[in-house]
Amino acid sequence: MYDDYFANSTLNSEEAKKKAEAEISFILSKIELPANANVLDVPCGTGRHSINLANRGLKVTALDISSHCLAIAKK
Repeated sequence: MYDDYFANSTLNSEEAKKKAEAEISFILSKIELPANANVLDVPCGTGRHSINLANRGLKVTALDISSHCLAIAKK
């Protein structure tokens, strides 16, 4: 029950998604990654960083111990 609540109300909130977008923009401004670079996101939670990275053309592998979080990330 806690995993489901935490995943939906905290990790998957609109505020968290906007923050993740800003964090990814910052990180990518500081490092040079080749186009189609492979990125590992562990723990990925609900995928807010993974999705943002993939939308920028990176190949992302996302892992997490929480099946609730992974189910949200897959959506």
